[in-house]
Amino acid sequence: MIQISDNEFIKYVIDMAEGKKTQQQVIKELATEARTLNIRIQKLSTTNPEIYEAYIKRHSYKPKVRKDVNAMELAFEILKCEKTIEQIASGHNCAIRTVSRRISSLKASESELEREVYRLCKVVTDSNKKGKNIPAIEQNEIEKMKITLRDLLSQTTTRGDSIELKRQELLAIEKEYNRLCKTMSKTQAAKKMGYTRNRIYKLLNELYRIEIERQAKQSSVDKRAAFYDSIKVDEKPVVQADSSRTDSTQKDIEMGKEKE
Repeated sequence: MIQISDNEFIKYVIDMAEGKKTQQQVIKELATEARTLNIRIQKLSTTNPEIYEAYIKRHSYKPKVRKDVNAMELAFEILKCEKTIEQIASGHNCAIRTVSRRISSLKASESELEREVYRLCKVVTDSNKKGKNIPAIEQNEIEKMKITLRDLLSQTTTRGDSIELKRQELLAIEKEYNRLCKTMSKTQAAKKMGYTRNRIYKLLNELYRIEIERQAKQSSVDKRAAFYDSIKVDEKPVVQADSSRTDSTQKDIEMGKEKE
């Protein structure tokens, strides 16, 4: 990125927030890349929150998840049709590793339902590989889960829901990566999860962007609540947004360097 002052950079961000410049125009003018630009913009969430809030109103995070490789939808297909990972990948015209990663992301999920979905998917795929029948007890569990997933996936997913689904997926990846890093190097941990270390870094940066925007939006809500409370006779204490995650994020992320 071309070296410019903070005030000059803020002018670029304001222009993007007001629609006077596109992100691609700024990236070209500053001779940088999207990830580097986003990281510097994210720092404004603590140094200049008003400008950052104005920016994310126009340029908020949008998940880049292909609908045809959504983890829960793929899991439902595996349970419903009792297919192998290879068959699912072939049917969706995508890499086997892509399907495997999506399903594996459920393993470390905070959701008990998603962890159970992963376990049952493994039962199906393992049985198919070995050419064995699925035990009656687990087959009954699979049938019940198919009904649960059918009802869950039939619901309309809003844009906000898709962002939260992506956040949960990335949180699961972060949790598993951190767990593995306790017993092996970062490169080995990434490889064990089916990623390169650089890919893990990109995924974590995507997660941190979501978390920073969530905090900024919550802070804006808290400010409005404080204003309305201030004009009431009986004032209520203002609930402050939890900034612990963002503070850590800002310390951990450096331009072009991996979170240590």
